[in-house]
Amino acid sequence: MKYNRRWSSTIIIGFVIILCILRWFLPERPYDYTGPRAIFDAVFALALLAIMLLLAGGLGLKVQRWLGTTVYSTALEQTVFGIATGLGILAYGVLSLGLVGILTPLAILIWLVLAGIIAWPEWTQLPAGVKEKLYRLRADWKQLEFGPKALGIIAIGILGLSLLQALTPPWDYDGLMYHLQAPKLFLNAGKLLLLPDIWQANGPLTTEMLYMLGLAFGSTTFAKLLHLTYAVMLVISTYSLTSRLINRTAGWIAAAILIGIPIFPIWGTLAIADMAWALYELLSLYAVIIWMERKQPRWLVLAGLMMGLGIGSKYLSLGMFGVLVIWILWESRHSRYGQMLQNVLIFVMTTLIIGSPWYVKNMLWSGNPVYPFFFGGKEWPSERITL
Repeated sequence: MKYNRRWSSTIIIGFVIILCILRWFLPERPYDYTGPRAIFDAVFALALLAIMLLLAGGLGLKVQRWLGTTVYSTALEQTVFGIATGLGILAYGVLSLGLVGILTPLAILIWLVLAGIIAWPEWTQLPAGVKEKLYRLRADWKQLEFGPKALGIIAIGILGLSLLQALTPPWDYDGLMYHLQAPKLFLNAGKLLLLPDIWQANGPLTTEMLYMLGLAFGSTTFAKLLHLTYAVMLVISTYSLTSRLINRTAGWIAAAILIGIPIFPIWGTLAIADMAWALYELLSLYAVIIWMERKQPRWLVLAGLMMGLGIGSKYLSLGMFGVLVIWILWESRHSRYGQMLQNVLIFVMTTLIIGSPWYVKNMLWSGNPVYPFFFGGKEWPSERITL
């Protein structure tokens, strides 16, 4: 049967409208309620995640086509880079609403509709490839030896248990203290604020801007599901990168080692940001490795884009940023001076353009770009940060 983009997009849009109507008119339920409404909230969070991933995939594909990186990348690489890029775009749209002071559920909904219109040609064609990719995945599965198959079955089992855990209301300390508390306070105020009494809420919060998409529609579970999605993408990216560098068997082993870390599946189901910035760091490294093979500046742009989203998600990514700058310099050591400078500038400038809004915001509001660390700032004098 021939795929009909118009029919598919009509169904998706209708589904979205129905979900919005249901959520808008259903009051928020108590966390201890375990009846049918709890099941609806879990299904709603899953549906909202599917919609966000579809939008993100469309936006990310548009960016990749603009950069021209789809030519030399596999379908799996296009998927992880595309979704990661698209989620970053959605987050920065919410950030923009917060900076201009119109951070409301209606404004967020309008932004999502606008994002859907911008990426219309791309996201409407994504469902067409699902059936083909499933057949390809099935064929690849049949060709695997017993060892990789066993690892795959174990990974699916762990993912299933993690998904059940992610569907429960948030309970972790960090998530409740600032990863969800900060966007909730921003949403209540209708704008971004400096929060001196919650010092962790003043760092880069790109991932938390995505959590606000769930909070705007009354879902805290969405944050846990999204963080689990980042964890799954981290595993897939590990497999893909190792397969490119070595072979598919090594890719399966690398992915299994990551999943086999006892804390990993638990950490992945929390409403925090660790899996997000880890993914962006890995994808930045991934793009630099492809640049080393292809020597095309477009891959440095993509690497900078990923690293920009990384430093826009957590201060700790600044360390990896410095490491990659040194690596690019080293790999360019045999090039002429102008080419070496160009390579570094492409990566550095792209990273800073993407990641700088959080640091500029802190500089303007508190006088410290990495508030409240090192230099103190508003309500954080030197005495408060002295060990």
